[in-house]
Amino acid sequence: MQITKASDMEVIGETGEGHTLLPLIHQEMPDVVVLDAVIPEVRTSALVRRIKSQFPSVKIIVFSAYEDLALVRSLLAAGVDGYILKEEMLSRVVNAVREVVRGEMPLSSRIAAILRQTWQQNASPHQPTLEALTSREQEVLAWMVQGLSNRAIAEKLHVTERTVKFHVGNILGKLGARSRVDAVRVAIEKGLIDL
Repeated sequence: MQITKASDMEVIGETGEGHTLLPLIHQEMPDVVVLDAVIPEVRTSALVRRIKSQFPSVKIIVFSAYEDLALVRSLLAAGVDGYILKEEMLSRVVNAVREVVRGEMPLSSRIAAILRQTWQQNASPHQPTLEALTSREQEVLAWMVQGLSNRAIAEKLHVTERTVKFHVGNILGKLGARSRVDAVRVAIEKGLIDL
């Protein structure tokens, strides 16, 4: 069953663009928003935080093909109320909407299993942490994860390319990474950045 066919709910808006979502929520004031985990040109976790900040009563369900641990953790930390994998039946999304309205937290069984496994593992005391990076290094790392070059990052941050290279060097050192690609891998694996 699709949401549009459920007798107890109504689709009041749709958008495929992250920058139009907040105005649409403001206009329509939905009870529940269903998002993909990855939205083009938008950091989904940042978008979730903004929704929760501006519209605290709105429930958010992620309906996604991605079951990457770092991504799931980042979105749960941002405040999503449920995470359902797209491989499940569409009726699962309808039920998830009902569950979040009741105050429950619907998770796909595979997502729950992944989270349970990570909670049970003891973290190494020497793992890199986000706190080890300065706020500017965290910004640079976030843009690195998005695949931006040093020049593009410099333009985004309104600094010189040389300054960005300096920050990248610090990031590599603090994460114990050998290259930009390695730094991105470490950041994603350790959940150091919001995707």
